[in-house]
Amino acid sequence: MKVKVIEEAGHNSALLGLSLNFNSNIEKMPKTLKGLSKQPRDSHSKVMRMMQVWIDITAPRYFYQQFDQYKVSTVSSSESTMNTLWKRDLTQDDFEYNIPKPLILRLNMVLRSVRKDKSQLHKLKVILPEGFLQRRIILLNYTVIKNMIADRHNHKLVEWQYFCENIVDQLEYPELLPEFKEKR
Repeated sequence: MKVKVIEEAGHNSALLGLSLNFNSNIEKMPKTLKGLSKQPRDSHSKVMRMMQVWIDITAPRYFYQQFDQYKVSTVSSSESTMNTLWKRDLTQDDFEYNIPKPLILRLNMVLRSVRKDKSQLHKLKVILPEGFLQRRIILLNYTVIKNMIADRHNHKLVEWQYFCENIVDQLEYPELLPEFKEKR
């Protein structure tokens, strides 16, 4: 699994908006924002929804099944299994964990049939293991990341623990994620 923050944006605009709420100077807002970020309800830290984060994630399909429940202000583009899966043979590197060699051989046999007849792609998708790695570029905001970390930092799937640790270490404002920082 790989997690890389590509870009962040909207911090200054978010702080300007926050300064309007408090009829205050923008220079005082980082401290105010840090205090609001500790509030348990998202409505108290709505300014964090204005702070955007683009992330490049390569993860197994089973991770994305849980990840996809966090859809508030998220957008993603991914390697499409419909358009890319059949273009090359699969190897062990295409999976999060080792899978039996006979299974890779079987998958590649089906892949070859898909190359001849694209209508057979559904057969490949049906037998594709959940550990198959897929890359996505995802747009989130700080509120969504805060909720993910609060919900998943101690999750039994190690991929969630990896995601939480790696995303926090790359963010420009990790101090806005107190739930995770305090429990580290």
